[in-house]
Amino acid sequence: MKVRRLRGPGKQLRGAELKERIGSVLQEFVREAELRGEKPTISFGELAKLIPCSKTTIYKYEGYVEEFIKDTSIYRARRTGSAKASELVKIVDRQHEKIEQLSSELDALRRHHANLYRRMLLGSSDLSSLVLEEGMVSSAKSGFCVFCGAQSAGETYGKVHRLSK
Repeated sequence: MKVRRLRGPGKQLRGAELKERIGSVLQEFVREAELRGEKPTISFGELAKLIPCSKTTIYKYEGYVEEFIKDTSIYRARRTGSAKASELVKIVDRQHEKIEQLSSELDALRRHHANLYRRMLLGSSDLSSLVLEEGMVSSAKSGFCVFCGAQSAGETYGKVHRLSK
């Protein structure tokens, strides 16, 4: 909507000036809505933004606003407690659906992750054939087992068995 907002050095409208501003904003609002071919609907929150003032101030002038609304084709948007409650129920339902969707995505990612590890483990090569022979040669040269730290390659240390060909 293109209703002009007041901008100024913090001047608050009161009394007759405020009533005049409320009336002019509502008239301009009706004109704009009719030009667009829409049914003019306004809430006190919107009206407060356009004036500018607080909603509390608008509620103080509710009688004047209601009189103006009766005389024109404006429809006042109202939020009752049950309407707000039903809207909150809808929001909660949407959030539950979103949680279910994200949970199923997380489960799918976990399964994919486990599958990747399984494929890596099953598809990996046994490196002991590459390391064992080199380890035996290094152990013989150094005089102690490079795998378990035993003093000679011929000893058994813990659960590690002797390295021999």
